[in-house]
Amino acid sequence: MCFGLPLILLLRSLKALNWLSISIGATVTGAIAFAVFSWAISWDHEAPEFSQYLFGAVLGLVSGVAFCVGSGRRFAARHNSGTSALKTTYVSDLDPPEE
Repeated sequence: MCFGLPLILLLRSLKALNWLSISIGATVTGAIAFAVFSWAISWDHEAPEFSQYLFGAVLGLVSGVAFCVGSGRRFAARHNSGTSALKTTYVSDLDPPEE
């Protein structure tokens, strides 16, 4: 929560709030936060191992996907009529796409 909300607000202000940017940001944030947390609670403060970064990245990715599902973001893209560019389909009107 303390890292996720600023990330979502930053992505929204940059108009980059889509499932891909949320998932990438959550993965990176999860890896770093879990590594720092595991370093802080270890007795001898050894450097985090790769497995701790990997576990944090997986937890971050799962939380990012859960956020997308909970907020109503769709993972499928659709074709815009008349163009071949893919556009994200939005369920809510909180952040409508620019045209």
